[in-house]
Amino acid sequence: MRSIQKSREPNSLRDLRNTAGAMYSGPQSDWQEALLAEQGHLCAYCMARISMERSQEKGAKPKMEIEHFLPQEDYSDQQLVWSNMLAVCNGSTGWKPHCDKAEGGKNSLGHFIKGKKHGDVTLIRLNPLSTETSEDILIYSLSGEIKSINQTAEVEDDLNLRLNLNDERLVQFRKDRIDLAKKVLETKCPNRRWNQRDFDNEIEIWSTPSEGELKPYYKAIVWFLNWMKQRPRYN
Repeated sequence: MRSIQKSREPNSLRDLRNTAGAMYSGPQSDWQEALLAEQGHLCAYCMARISMERSQEKGAKPKMEIEHFLPQEDYSDQQLVWSNMLAVCNGSTGWKPHCDKAEGGKNSLGHFIKGKKHGDVTLIRLNPLSTETSEDILIYSLSGEIKSINQTAEVEDDLNLRLNLNDERLVQFRKDRIDLAKKVLETKCPNRRWNQRDFDNEIEIWSTPSEGELKPYYKAIVWFLNWMKQRPRYN
């Protein structure tokens, strides 16, 4: 998960919001395009690639959807507010639904926690619209898991139950990207005599958009490179 800086809202959304009695009835293409642009074509939660493309199946939807961070069911006054809209994936890249399609489950205390799929769920601690509630409180593991930096129960419940971001396949996708970043490092410097500049250069490369698109799961790679950079042998 990365922090998202909201851009200027589309004029069509502003005009609709200013129309008496208007309600959210589905995405408009200019809203989707604007969200894709401000998010670097990555899902706001799992960071998978999203786009307006459709599969070849009849009636297939675009490979993205608009998610209301504060659910419409409980916050009807926020349904046409740009700062409450995020672009997310279809929640189907894992073994089980994730992101805003997560079903939920029991936490470490045995309490059932509803997932975002239920439509009336608000994340307790995580919020991709702020660095302090996304990047600053999350870390990864070499195996691809995403975790709370302080093992905070509320963050863990957000990650694992309300969003299901540690679905087995998502974990593998992140691990694959970390392994790729390590392989690139070793290719560029086979003797493994990396220095701080090498890591900084790689972080910049992986974090830089190409034609407006960020690399999927790149925050896991950035974490890995910073982890390597901080090891005593490279200081």
